[in-house]
Amino acid sequence: MKILGMTAAILTFVSITPTTVVADDLLQDAGSWLQVVGEGSLKVVDPGLEKGRIWLEGQSRWDNNWNNWYQGMARAAMGYSLSDRATIWAGYTLSTYTKRRQELCSSTRCMARVPL
Repeated sequence: MKILGMTAAILTFVSITPTTVVADDLLQDAGSWLQVVGEGSLKVVDPGLEKGRIWLEGQSRWDNNWNNWYQGMARAAMGYSLSDRATIWAGYTLSTYTKRRQELCSSTRCMARVPL
């Protein structure tokens, strides 16, 4: 119980400790995206595939108030319905970036605003 109390005290201290933020690190940009999704049962192909599912999706993303396109992606997935409310999915995503955005992005951090 004593360890739980100390952990709670440390977490409280960490959560209220002020964080220094440099104004140059904060960027604001209005981004937009468009998405088309199709999802359905494989029962139309074969009644025996009633629990089989398919997912098709396409997305396109813009920043700077719809002025700069920077990413597009297409997704396809196959699923298996466990119940009316639960499905297991496995799929693939093909993603494209503009060359300028790709140069500034890494696997862990991406610039919030990139002039193209």
